Amino acid sequence: MYLIDPKIFYWMSVLRSLDIFLMVLGVIFLIILVFVGGFYLMIKLDGGSPDECNVLEKFLRPIPIVLAFVLFFGVPTFIPSEKVMTQMLVASQVTHENIEGVQQSATELIDYIVDKINEVDKEE
Repeated sequence: MYLIDPKIFYWMSVLRSLDIFLMVLGVIFLIILVFVGGFYLMIKLDGGSPDECNVLEKFLRPIPIVLAFVLFFGVPTFIPSEKVMTQMLVASQVTHENIEGVQQSATELIDYIVDKINEVDKEE
């Protein structure tokens, strides 16, 4: 039985990929938004038809834009890096019981080594 399940490392990698994917989508969305906004301004300033303006105004509503930015840039902010996830995983495994168990095992190992050294000294 594993102390730490290897699948955890897989999911840590998936989260990192999701982080990068969302950031790339955010940049693409930002570029599209700039082009659509520029196109809207050109149509509006040139006195374009109301139908064209209405279609672009539907795309440029503030609430969906804010939600998209929160999704693409806010969520990745709260996805920790692989290094931080590894530190959290290790920190969750370091408990007083584990430390005491290691200390007791180390003490038993030292006692065993000292006993063997004493046996060798007696034989000589």
